[in-house]
Amino acid sequence: MRLAGGAPDGLDEAACTLAPAERAGGLSAGQQLLGIDDEAAAAGFEGCFASGDAFAVVAGPSPHGAEVVLVGSVTPFANATIDEAGNAALAIGLLGSGDRLVWYLPGPGDADAADAPTLGELMPGWASPLLVLLVLVTIAAGVRSGRRFGPLVFEDLPVDVPASETGEGRARLYARGSARGRALDQLRIATIRRLATMLRLPRAADVDAVAAAAAGATGLDAASVRTLLVDAEPHGDRDLVRLANELDDLERRTRAALTGPGPCGPAHDRKATMTDPTPDDAQLRAALDRVRTEVGKAVVGQDGAVTGLIIALLADGHVLLEGVPGVAKTLLVRTLSRTLRLETRRVQFTPDLMPGDVTGSLAYDPRSGEFAFREGPVFTNLLLADEINRTPPKTQSALLEAMEERQVSVDGVTRPLPDPFLVAATQNPIEYEGTYALPEAQLDRFLLKLVLDVPERDAEVSMLRRHADGFDPHDLAAAGVEPVLGPAELAAARAAARRVGVADDVLAYLVDLARATRRSPSMRLGVSPRAVAGLLAASKAWAWLTGMEKVTPDHVQAMLLPAWRHRVQLRPEAELEGVSVDQVLRGVVQQVQVPL
Repeated sequence: MRLAGGAPDGLDEAACTLAPAERAGGLSAGQQLLGIDDEAAAAGFEGCFASGDAFAVVAGPSPHGAEVVLVGSVTPFANATIDEAGNAALAIGLLGSGDRLVWYLPGPGDADAADAPTLGELMPGWASPLLVLLVLVTIAAGVRSGRRFGPLVFEDLPVDVPASETGEGRARLYARGSARGRALDQLRIATIRRLATMLRLPRAADVDAVAAAAAGATGLDAASVRTLLVDAEPHGDRDLVRLANELDDLERRTRAALTGPGPCGPAHDRKATMTDPTPDDAQLRAALDRVRTEVGKAVVGQDGAVTGLIIALLADGHVLLEGVPGVAKTLLVRTLSRTLRLETRRVQFTPDLMPGDVTGSLAYDPRSGEFAFREGPVFTNLLLADEINRTPPKTQSALLEAMEERQVSVDGVTRPLPDPFLVAATQNPIEYEGTYALPEAQLDRFLLKLVLDVPERDAEVSMLRRHADGFDPHDLAAAGVEPVLGPAELAAARAAARRVGVADDVLAYLVDLARATRRSPSMRLGVSPRAVAGLLAASKAWAWLTGMEKVTPDHVQAMLLPAWRHRVQLRPEAELEGVSVDQVLRGVVQQVQVPL
């Protein structure tokens, strides 16, 4: 078909003897129409209703007489024009001439490009300003949402993975990726390897040997252990997680049967193996476990804080204790010092406290006629700095050299501090009147920041029962708190903790976590290199306490919050939106890839 040009106005007369055209007589044309080219005419089509020099509208019937082809405009049959001239008669005639109608609608290619309207011409006048306004609003919204080049808060993953290196964590991670088969293989291979190492079997030991040895150690049925290690087939993600928990429980029971449970419970890692405990290490860990028991005679519901203080002692670091008044911050430090047979001094920080009141100062001795140095309370093993944020920065800074260098310089003379030396500082997070925020330089000296919450209901009831039975927090001896360790045993435990190994991929994991805090859109200040070294020391101490010979990502993740929560700063807009440092750090842990 070819373009025939514009149709004239008015009524067109039929130019053929086609029955529908004869019935119509005339036709009102109102659009561009298509004519019939030579090829169509040769095929037997007949044009009707002349339009200028071309034929228009109707072509003849097919050879079988079963269809009529309408060529060109459909305007004659539109609602607005069907009642004009012979349009209705033509339509009825077409319907009566056959059992099927074929309509040809001209497309964009059939129109003259020069006559085609533009997009601007087709749009109504009010649409252009509205479109411009929508574009501007979209750009403004994009700029506002991207002002920090990323989300304000790292959202939790769809699956809660508290420790991606544990069996359960890997199961959840792989299950979320719909890779159940791979997860199952990883779980079983890792479990069999760890069991073989714990049971001191050859590396090439088969599954039956591992299952028999584990059954012998735990008292379980060998067939049940083998089914758990090899034959159990999970049918869904929940079954996979359940299987991971059962494998994890098998490892716990095997470890407990071989070495006894550790003071803080077992840790998990596919590459780490249990330490071959020498009697000294085992005795030291047992003694530190007794320390926790002795502290529990006076302090109820703060087991995590007790463990944190022990880790700080093993890692040769300092601790900042934060909690509302009355949660046993001071009592905790006093009780711990008694169980460790360490010399302890307490300083109540007040607004009028001077630096010399902490470090010591030169005093005139009238008997000798000379100035002599009088040691301040900092010359001790465990210094309790009570309410440290109530003294001015000048006095707070007096502790900087003591905390970092383990020495005090007065009048040009440097005096070493006793070993071990630990500062346990307390502060109240809810009162700001008359307080002075610790400077960043001093916060960075604290290895851990432990948050003491209000105890759970059962723990609080137990605490009240002790007070009802006559417990006096000022008389620890009457409460039955006994010394357990001395400086020599503590020094041996610190040396053992320093011998814990660290793989290169774990070191890289530490650096990746630190760099993630520095790039976080919610952070104004990320962690320093000293903070990374502190987290490593705390992780080694925790690994030694749990009986492991290597640091695993689990140990790093467990110590990250207390080791870093006081060393970073949030952006003001993040604080206004109610984001906490712990939330951001948890997001960092979840986003950084864990070495397998």
